[in-house]
Amino acid sequence: MQVFSLLNNKRAAIDLGSSTVKILRGAVRKQKVQMDVVDLIDLVKEYGIASADELTDDVYMDCLRKAAWRYKLKDIAITLPANEALLRTMTFKTSMTEENVLESIEEEMASHTFEDIDDFQIACCELENEQETENEISMLACAVPHSLIDRYKSILADANLNPYLFDLDILAVYNGFYFSKARTLERPAILIHCGAEYSFCIIVKKGYKPFFRMLKSGGNDVVTRLMDDAGFTLREAEAFKRHFHSSKMKQNPTIENINMIEIYCEFAANLITEVRRSLQHYQVSEGVTDFAGIYICGGEARNQLLASLIHHDLKLPTYLWDPLQEDGAIHVKKSTIYNSHDGLHMASAFGALVHGD
Repeated sequence: MQVFSLLNNKRAAIDLGSSTVKILRGAVRKQKVQMDVVDLIDLVKEYGIASADELTDDVYMDCLRKAAWRYKLKDIAITLPANEALLRTMTFKTSMTEENVLESIEEEMASHTFEDIDDFQIACCELENEQETENEISMLACAVPHSLIDRYKSILADANLNPYLFDLDILAVYNGFYFSKARTLERPAILIHCGAEYSFCIIVKKGYKPFFRMLKSGGNDVVTRLMDDAGFTLREAEAFKRHFHSSKMKQNPTIENINMIEIYCEFAANLITEVRRSLQHYQVSEGVTDFAGIYICGGEARNQLLASLIHHDLKLPTYLWDPLQEDGAIHVKKSTIYNSHDGLHMASAFGALVHGD
């Protein structure tokens, strides 16, 4: 099942994260993706775009303008942060008219926000669900604030970019995971995407409607602690965390950077608590107790310590899901240069790139 799919074989996908901007570009051919990978945050230093500790809209705009020029970007898909949107799965009777279904969706969305529902862009699609009867239909609906879309449109327009698709990061990651992994599994798979500002949990089983849950824990919790405890600036804290992710992965995490280990374990404990609640809710609502395993991705998953802690606490097989390393799902150009775990934080852009194929 593909959500909000558009057929377009040659394109690029841009994931505008809170501290990084990621691009994948290439073509989709018979479930093979050729792509180049670039982390645009490097352009800030390379071109001397900014020296401040905050990545502003102007910095994003300059980065995207440089990328559009360097990589000749034309057809692009953009992922938007799901923590500012509303996402619901609902079941309706097939006897309901389209107008009544849309009215019900608006009422459901309005009940979960204090904002005027007219200030949101609502989109929906049908879900595959073997649990429904012949007289029922399952729908996935999302509501995105017009202000959020307009903000990104403004940034992109200033960078001379005109996207053909706006997608929520959580739906893009879901599409990428289903496309490359989950559809081959017989049991439900749990995907945890660990981001900077927030994380999310997705439970996928072929033929059943997906389960989505936003999680408050994110890598910025680690950055904030480093700034408070060590007096780091934002850039220093980000750099220290990146070093921890890159260099510590191949070392014993109990030897060096003890304070960093403690801070990271606290972040992991909060994340695991939220994931456990999500699993308990799913088990009660769906009556499922047997899972294929937990797959983790996102920038914070680049340290093997997180996978080890999740496996230890939740007692389920735990794997790193790197879409750039999936056999049979994609083909990465030999000229592409990236570290072995860079694909973990490319999941959102990957999902947007393969969208609709």
